Amino acid sequence: MSTSKITHVKKVIVVDDSLPVQKVIKRCLKDDSDIKVVSTASSAMEALEQIKIYKPDVITLDIQMPEMTGIEFLKKYAKELDIAVIIVSSFSKDDSDYYFQSLELGAFEYIEKPSFDSLDEISKKLCRTIKSSKKIREVLSLKNIKIVKVKKHHISKIENNIVVIGSSTGGVEALKEIFNSYPCEIPPTIVIQHIPESFSMKLAARFNELYEFTVKEAEHNETILKNTIYIAPGGKQLKIVKTGSVIKLFVTDDPPFNRHKPSVDFFFNSIANINEFDKHVVACILTGMGEDGARGLLRLKNNGFSTIAQDEESSVVFGMPRAAIKLNAAKYILPLKKIALMTFNKLK
Repeated sequence: MSTSKITHVKKVIVVDDSLPVQKVIKRCLKDDSDIKVVSTASSAMEALEQIKIYKPDVITLDIQMPEMTGIEFLKKYAKELDIAVIIVSSFSKDDSDYYFQSLELGAFEYIEKPSFDSLDEISKKLCRTIKSSKKIREVLSLKNIKIVKVKKHHISKIENNIVVIGSSTGGVEALKEIFNSYPCEIPPTIVIQHIPESFSMKLAARFNELYEFTVKEAEHNETILKNTIYIAPGGKQLKIVKTGSVIKLFVTDDPPFNRHKPSVDFFFNSIANINEFDKHVVACILTGMGEDGARGLLRLKNNGFSTIAQDEESSVVFGMPRAAIKLNAAKYILPLKKIALMTFNKLK
């Protein structure tokens, strides 16, 4: 007798005040047999009614809607809704605050509204995101952790080290938790977060307001310095270049790598490609969909560097860490609350 794997079909309600956009989103999802659009809504209040009737697993939610915005909807109803929320909205600099607010309020991911030019790419991303999505309360519960603080006496010679971190879905909040546990003196730290082009500078600015060390968007031909965290620019690739004894960051317009720009593997590979790299590297893979960073992490491990992957229980999405663990690329597999401490323990 043969057995087949039973797949749960994700029921989706599309919430957007534009009927043409509703149709485009439905078109993006129609060919995936694991997803079924059960209804649409043109306002937040209509969405509430539809949620009660259809009990969806996921809603796609626009930000700018009449009567009540998507952010206001999340603020008012997020904690009582037993669903996953994926923001599908515009990607302009004016919308960057909405991006961060929605993630803080429990949205699983923020995806650009599809256009006919980007239909195929956005369709694939939206389907992957829906199938990987977690409910609001699950996303929020991952923030309620007691981070292990790094004390000053754990710091070694920070000038001899570099910390590099790759992250995607769930990464913004995970990074915040890690940096909350950092001491004020840190090695140069470079972050490759999958993030829209318009939002990376805003992310750096928001983080910079929170911590004693400097957080900034990486710039081309910039020499890396201690007590500074560099955020890779969205829509660009970032790599490390060594000129003599000086280590610099180069921002390039190379094509997407593993579908991503910036790509974690692209950046990790740039370090692995340098002969006799005279800094010790502590490399981390955090929560995120897909496999970006796994092969690059393995190369760094094989070069003698310290490598860490976030564990499944504390990850919003266990895709990237799982891929790294499957390749045996991570020397250490840790919950989010212990990653900062291990990072500083491995400084040389």
